Amino acid sequence: TAREEVSSGLGVEIKSMYNGNQYYIFYRKRYNDVRLVGVPPQSIGKYGGDTDNWEWPRHTGDFSIFRVYADASNEPAEYSENNKPYHPKRHLKIDISGIQEGDPAMIMGFPGSTNRYLTSWAMKEVIYETNPAQIDMFKAVTDAMKVEMDKSDAVRLELSPDYASYMNVLKLYTGQIEGMTRVLDAVAVKEAEEKAFNNWLARQDKNTQEMYGGLMDEYASVYGALSAINREFYYKRYAVILPSTAGIALTLQGLEPLLADKKASKEDKDAVIAEIQAAGQEAWPTMYGNIERDVVTSMLIVMNNNLPEAQKPESLKNILATAQGMNDDEKITNWAKNAFATSIVTSESRLNAFLAKPKLKTLQNDQVYRLFTNINEEGLAKLADFRGNRRELSRLNREYTAATMKMHPDKAFYPDANFSMRLTYGKVWDYSPKDAVNYHWQTYLDGVIEKMDNNDEEFMVPDALFNLYKAGDFGRYADETGDVPVCFLSDNDITGGNSGSPIMNRRGDMIGLAFDGNYEGTPGDYVFDPKMNRTINVDIRYVLFIVDKMANCQHIMGELDFAE
Repeated sequence: TAREEVSSGLGVEIKSMYNGNQYYIFYRKRYNDVRLVGVPPQSIGKYGGDTDNWEWPRHTGDFSIFRVYADASNEPAEYSENNKPYHPKRHLKIDISGIQEGDPAMIMGFPGSTNRYLTSWAMKEVIYETNPAQIDMFKAVTDAMKVEMDKSDAVRLELSPDYASYMNVLKLYTGQIEGMTRVLDAVAVKEAEEKAFNNWLARQDKNTQEMYGGLMDEYASVYGALSAINREFYYKRYAVILPSTAGIALTLQGLEPLLADKKASKEDKDAVIAEIQAAGQEAWPTMYGNIERDVVTSMLIVMNNNLPEAQKPESLKNILATAQGMNDDEKITNWAKNAFATSIVTSESRLNAFLAKPKLKTLQNDQVYRLFTNINEEGLAKLADFRGNRRELSRLNREYTAATMKMHPDKAFYPDANFSMRLTYGKVWDYSPKDAVNYHWQTYLDGVIEKMDNNDEEFMVPDALFNLYKAGDFGRYADETGDVPVCFLSDNDITGGNSGSPIMNRRGDMIGLAFDGNYEGTPGDYVFDPKMNRTINVDIRYVLFIVDKMANCQHIMGELDFAE
């Protein structure tokens, strides 16, 4: 992607499509003065929390309202009290007349990233190597966080955002594996495509066969090379990315050569010490109880159990050779208890005392410091091979995509998502994830109250909303059932980046906002299954019920344009 500002507010962006076979130029006018107008309470906007994330039935009022401002000429401008609300040439009207199953639905937005034109080798890599490795490391973090969060409400509230983010990643990667193996056999789908490609290629002229004949063998070779290092690479990279103590240790590493150099200036040392102190100030607030120690313990056990001897970090081998314990897990656990209790990396007071009088020997003898610097160096040593093989895959993917498009000259191919504007069309639709289970396409306010548990922050219901429900005061937002629709399903094709995208009916009127996908559809970044992939949308009637009836924001309601 290349970007360039060509005039005030106007930007040019060049994006690669079809794995580098085509390039498109986008012109965008950028308005920087964007102001928050309103958001629902967290108990509505995140109702269901991590428990309901990726899940259906859903009862989340996930929306926010912003207003774009411009100068007196309706052109982009930096923030100013004199700016006026921007007036576009056209805007979406809102339709609250209701929807039915089977109604056409369109979503326009900026989907982030998909990889739909990959091979069976890529599917195997995701299923058996990269996703499992990342799951192992993120689970080490979430398990340790959960132990401390369960001990204290204050810690739980402090860590909840990070915990939810990590759990979101875990749920995505786990769902992708389940969906690509149990729901849809992604490997078989891709192998069938490759078989069809080979059959097509066998019928082509000599030049075409020479151009693409070696693709499959090259894929096998590159993925074979990656398979040998994938787990090692991901384990070692995440081992120095996820723990907060790793960030402190790697910043400390900049001080070591200065302490070894007797000619190093005080100014240089002070500059690095300031960086170390800043890293510590960022890390200390999240280092509750034994979280860091337990995270590192789990990560080391994972690496010891899953990596061949030659790929285990040297620091881990030293731990196993010197620590006390009946077995490897016990040795690692005992080492971590002792090392974290004395390390300058794991304590604000010990770090400050060291930085006041830094000594090279103290730093070099610190076991936690040595652990992280060793793992980081070994991970970086694999980076060149990893990136080199990924570059080879980019070339192969470009050639394979070009060949596939030649194979189907009359087929309309859509490019993978890359944060450029896209329109996806589909229908309001239910789905059946497994035998004897069929999910209705609509949820209601009744369901919000059914899930309500004011002792669980994920399922708390504000008094104002509960009182409206008890009074049956739904205004014009109830449908023919007498209840307020909350969320609905559609078979539109979205991915990360689409949250907040408007979903429209056949007339282009807004009927809701897309904000999530279903768990069974998580493989959609790689293989889209029309039977299983669903978009979860908040119904515009629920949005307006909150804005109008619960919050009584009539100044906002007065600005909205309703379809007749």
